[in-house]
Amino acid sequence: MKELKRIIQESEVMKEDDQRWPKKNVVGRQELEIRLGNEHISFETAKIGSLVDVQESDDPEGLRVFYYLVQDLKCLVFSLIGLHFKQQYNHNLSSYQLQHGDDDFVTS
Repeated sequence: MKELKRIIQESEVMKEDDQRWPKKNVVGRQELEIRLGNEHISFETAKIGSLVDVQESDDPEGLRVFYYLVQDLKCLVFSLIGLHFKQQYNHNLSSYQLQHGDDDFVTS
């Protein structure tokens, strides 16, 4: 949680305003709601396919902050998921080795 809070604070996304960002459309939308201490902010924009979408918006600087924050948060979440499954795999493998006395397995 400390890392999540640090990423959000360093992004300075709490200073941004989504009023000039592309509005949701038939393709969809992206939403992000943040509660940090006493601050609460909610963002909504059209789905962002690439940085070209960001650069062509009415607020490229603000939308770029949002875009990179979302990318950083995705990386953090996927890393945690990967770590969870790696730990689960290693735990299951160790249990199997203990039960079967098999030392031929190599774990990373």
